[in-house]
Amino acid sequence: MIIWRWAGIGLIALMLGCTGLSKQTQGDAYFSQKEYQKAMQSYINSLQVRSQDGSRYIRYSPEIMTKIGISALNMNMLDGAIKVFRYVNQKSPSYGAAYFYLGMCYERQGKSKLALPIYANYKALNEGDPARDAMKGRLYFLNKQQYIQEAKKMAARGPDDQADFSSQRMVVLDFHYAGSDLKGTIISAGIASLVIHDFNRIGGFQVVPREKTVQLMQALGWSPRDLENIDHVEKLQRLLNVGTVVQGKIEMRGSGILKIDQRTLTFTGVRHIKESDIEGELKNIIVLQKKIVLNVLSDLGVQLTASQMNRLKMPSTRNFQAFLNYAYALYALDHDQYDTAQKYLASAVKLDPGFILADQIMASPDVFKATQNRDWMALQTKMITLLKIGPSTQTTDVGYDAWVHLGPVDRLQEMGWYLDAGFIPGSDSREAFEEINIGELADLFPDLTKGLPDPPDPPNTHYPVDPWYLPDPPPPPHRP
Repeated sequence: MIIWRWAGIGLIALMLGCTGLSKQTQGDAYFSQKEYQKAMQSYINSLQVRSQDGSRYIRYSPEIMTKIGISALNMNMLDGAIKVFRYVNQKSPSYGAAYFYLGMCYERQGKSKLALPIYANYKALNEGDPARDAMKGRLYFLNKQQYIQEAKKMAARGPDDQADFSSQRMVVLDFHYAGSDLKGTIISAGIASLVIHDFNRIGGFQVVPREKTVQLMQALGWSPRDLENIDHVEKLQRLLNVGTVVQGKIEMRGSGILKIDQRTLTFTGVRHIKESDIEGELKNIIVLQKKIVLNVLSDLGVQLTASQMNRLKMPSTRNFQAFLNYAYALYALDHDQYDTAQKYLASAVKLDPGFILADQIMASPDVFKATQNRDWMALQTKMITLLKIGPSTQTTDVGYDAWVHLGPVDRLQEMGWYLDAGFIPGSDSREAFEEINIGELADLFPDLTKGLPDPPDPPNTHYPVDPWYLPDPPPPPHRP
């Protein structure tokens, strides 16, 4: 049901809205004091219940409903909180905080796999929504934790001798750089990431995420130099249950020349190795990276369709400096330097706004860093602040008494808004809000909603009890 409300901020808004505002502010006070049971009840009351024809209705507010859910989360009422957040998701798909806290509920239940697709919804949110960055950061954190756990298990149990390897299952390793310039190591990480992205974009291949390989290498205690040993490469291949390994070495020469020795190793009962040499200017690294992909496809005897070739031709970025910033960010993330990584990613996206790989893990540095926290309570406290959930800045001094204490000029201005917005037919100052049947909320929190009060009389007024009915305008009060 859609109800029309007069949106002027004058006397009528103060008179009719005073109960709801004061209850919400009271709920915020309870919330800041961690009295979540009282906060929840105050938030529900602030939705201004009314009765009509045997049914009870409340104003729908995604912000207040989300605060109700967060209160439930903090009281460990996880099933109820999940219902509330899902309700907000359904009615307000663009309200990000409800998505973020829904994912946190699943994490608290130990269901991280359910939280991952919830956090992946960040793509549907507006760029300015602070929950978008929080969801990105938490998605990265959960994936990384999953890779760390898997890597430890794989390193402990060893290869599976019964695995059925397929050449379509692939791992792309960072190309080994033997020089002393850190830039070479960083570039190799960027090349591997872009090659993985191309194979995923082509389709038909199952490529191990680079972050998963990095964690396995750390669990094994290996460096890129260790992968010069072909037996180590084969062990890695069997641990990851892949049939194809793409690896190699890079060498940076004078005058900005990059030399790449690329190797494709397949194992389907018999080990096969094919090698290729690629050389070109460093500034054309995107072209060189595409040649790696084409060489691997040739080594595997794969013929691309026209549509696959068109997808492969699309560069991840055309900007060399954007690529370098992205590669530096990957290196920083590998070493848990989150602030540094996000600054490099922001630079990459600024240089090339269409650089999807960089945008997927770019977030506000403080938000991203907070989401990597393993301390649940510290994470909760930080995210409530970052997502601007909590005490409202609205004053509790609302209603008739506040209006009376205005100066004469301000009071006349208030009355002007009041008369124009509230009672001139066809006024454009109207906006719609939605009412929902209390029965819908009762299904979410039956124990809390069954005792909700009937709507109170607005204080200091002779208005009817029903706050949704707008009577004829009363005469203006006398000046004090």
